[in-house]
Amino acid sequence: MEPIVKRMGVLATILSREKQSQYIGIMLTASHNPVQDNGVKLVDVNGQILPDSFEPLAESFANMNDRELLEEIEKAKNKGTGGRVVLGRDTRPSGNHLLQQAHKGISSVNGFALDVGLVTTPQLHAYVAFLNQGIKPEHLEGRYFASLMESLQSFDLKKISLTVDTANGVGALTLSRLAPSLPFPVTIINSGSGVLNHLVS
Repeated sequence: MEPIVKRMGVLATILSREKQSQYIGIMLTASHNPVQDNGVKLVDVNGQILPDSFEPLAESFANMNDRELLEEIEKAKNKGTGGRVVLGRDTRPSGNHLLQQAHKGISSVNGFALDVGLVTTPQLHAYVAFLNQGIKPEHLEGRYFASLMESLQSFDLKKISLTVDTANGVGALTLSRLAPSLPFPVTIINSGSGVLNHLVS
């Protein structure tokens, strides 16, 4: 994964430059896979998944050899500075190491990296959109929680009680901070003491 994540850091920075230096997102996660796996997802400036038409370019970057990568880096550096990338990760042990590789890729082409830490994938998607709307980094989580609360307004919240299986993952961290603000009781199970995604319901 290390060389792929570094290459995605380069690619995300280049894509950001092509979009007037709006933020592009990189999420380091293998979602529901076992803890020993990891992966990388790129998020477009609007907070959506990049379109299918982008896949051939991403595959090309992921599979290029070191010489080809250096050529792409030199081309990008010759075009100047700029390019901003938001980095998020889940709680997998490999996340910190892969984060360093993403930083290396971004810095190799003079890009700027904003590390938002341990977040869920939906959070990272929302954060990219919020940043490109002018929301400041220190207000991202508050704005995300507010948007979740807004989406609940159509429900009769007095009749709700919620039990969430967070699979011993990053969702437990986010939900534990959100839960005190919710107008209904929340129970979190598999909240982090076990192995990520192992035999959870």
